[in-house]
Amino acid sequence: MRVYVSTRPTVCGDCAQPIAARAWILLSQEKGTLCLSCADLAHLLYVPRMDVPLSTVIEKHSRLMVDLYQWNRYRKRHEPKGYLVDLPALLNAEEECLPDAEISVRRVQREAEWRRRFDRKFVERFAQAVRTFFPGCPDGEEHQIAAGACLQFGGTTGRRKPRSRPDELSVRMAVISYVRLRLTSYQELLASGYERWQARDAVDYTVNEVLSRWEQQVCIEIAVQSE
Repeated sequence: MRVYVSTRPTVCGDCAQPIAARAWILLSQEKGTLCLSCADLAHLLYVPRMDVPLSTVIEKHSRLMVDLYQWNRYRKRHEPKGYLVDLPALLNAEEECLPDAEISVRRVQREAEWRRRFDRKFVERFAQAVRTFFPGCPDGEEHQIAAGACLQFGGTTGRRKPRSRPDELSVRMAVISYVRLRLTSYQELLASGYERWQARDAVDYTVNEVLSRWEQQVCIEIAVQSE
């Protein structure tokens, strides 16, 4: 699987939202150009191609490793720029092959980037909304879901800013994305060559089962109130 750095502004073929120039995009046979949010890749982090030892170790740990390519206008071709990997794989690889001092420096830099990109107030509001609509969600995971939703906007994903007050649909979509990525084999299916829609179809039953459990408390409360 390959992700590309866009050379000009475009529109996502799935959500129809504008994508800025130099954003990261996926080219899909079924939908055309996709933003990383719709491609279920917005949670991945960038590792430069020059970091060869780290990349080699990451490949051993990562559930999904995506090549990033950028157009070279002088050579008239796309050239590899680096990789996109998930955070757990990156952390494990750093622990395995880097000295402690360099690990500390990298994590400080990464946290500074996250603070720049994250809207803390939005994350807190979104986490509260997740807890409202999905009271059966395990404690603490609502904040991970909210952070993932915030990560989908701006920066390399090329998306516009989120609404100040999360609505039920946006919360539900964020929860579905989190469950699909973290609690199913979706990423392994993508890595093995499945198309996005094939991988989604394969894990839909599991996703719906988890959502039903997490929503169950709401159903019980509604039933009690109606009595």
